[in-house]
Amino acid sequence: MRRNSVRDRFIKKREEGSGAEEKIRFRDLYVRPPKEKKPGKIYGLLFVALCVAGFGFLLRKDAEDRTEQIPGTELTEIITEKAVEEKPEVTIPSYSQNPGQAQVVYDRYEINSIVYEVRGAAAYVVGTVGNSKNVKYLTVEQTVLFTYPVVEICEDAFRDCTKLLKIHIPDSVIILGERAFYNCERLEKVRLSENLVTVGKQAFAGCSSLQTIAVPSSVKELTADVFEGDTSLLRVTIPESCRIPAGEDPFGLGPLLILEWY
Repeated sequence: MRRNSVRDRFIKKREEGSGAEEKIRFRDLYVRPPKEKKPGKIYGLLFVALCVAGFGFLLRKDAEDRTEQIPGTELTEIITEKAVEEKPEVTIPSYSQNPGQAQVVYDRYEINSIVYEVRGAAAYVVGTVGNSKNVKYLTVEQTVLFTYPVVEICEDAFRDCTKLLKIHIPDSVIILGERAFYNCERLEKVRLSENLVTVGKQAFAGCSSLQTIAVPSSVKELTADVFEGDTSLLRVTIPESCRIPAGEDPFGLGPLLILEWY
């Protein structure tokens, strides 16, 4: 009876409208009245979304206005047009054939006792470090800074290097200047470039210890005084296409010299 009276009291209170969060217990079951919907929360979220969208629009508009104010379009077109222009062909002049440019200072590099001078797109051998005459073994580099090919051994580059015994010239060299090895009296062995084209006057004059030398097939002409004074020279290997001065003894070295044609 008491249990029924408690239930009747709760039901009565609910009917009278007392307490918005009242619970009704019937056997082990609790019943909560449904919550009322609050439309104010939805409107608040909508307002925040509109504010964010408006702020984003203002930022985008400001960025567009700044872009229009930068006067870089015409300059970009000019740079692009210059970039697509064809590069002119690079010609490598002979160092010795440009005496008027000798007064200009170029970049110089000292590598293994040899002085190189970079002019334009190529490098040139101009001498030894400190004009040293005591070097015995030399190897000419094929490139300087892995970029500039060594194309010429200039005139008088190794002149009077009286201690020099052997030298290796890479295939990048195409010009051997006048008196390049003049008076290298102890020079015994020379490895010439396979792409050598020009051998200057008296290039090996006074190399009294030089006995044999092979002229590459790329050389088309030798002057009479290239080996002047090379009294120990016994054999010169020359290509058939190479022109030499007319005469029975073109090098003026006597009957011991043998010219071997190939």
